[in-house]
Amino acid sequence: MNKEQLAYAAGLFDGEGCVSINKVTAKGYKKPGFQLRASISMTDERMMMQFQEWFYGGCQYRTRPRAKDYWMWVVVARGARDFLTKVEPYLVIKKPQALVGIEFQNYRDNNQSQNKTQEYWDREFELYEQIRRGNARWGTEYYQST
Repeated sequence: MNKEQLAYAAGLFDGEGCVSINKVTAKGYKKPGFQLRASISMTDERMMMQFQEWFYGGCQYRTRPRAKDYWMWVVVARGARDFLTKVEPYLVIKKPQALVGIEFQNYRDNNQSQNKTQEYWDREFELYEQIRRGNARWGTEYYQST
């Protein structure tokens, strides 16, 4: 990809995208795990297929009652980190969330031992909370005016 394509993708992602860290619970585990996710939704199928071609991930068609149907592109874990790393230099609105997401996935990749300590789980949860605060909307428990 060239710089113009990355800047274009970053602009679309800034306006229509989302960086999140989701709780996931695997059978047989005592604690929930977390997974980095980057997604973008829009009604233009062509653009979502272009994101899939450029950054892998997957596309889904979604329907909603009393609202326009849309397409969603989603990439998770290392794929999400790779995408965020590529577009981060061009992001404006989502830059703080992208940096937390990149840090989260790097932390996970650098701490892959089977025996995860409480310190490990606390750090993952801290990064999860940072993303939630960064994505907060007016009226939520995390909203704080500055």
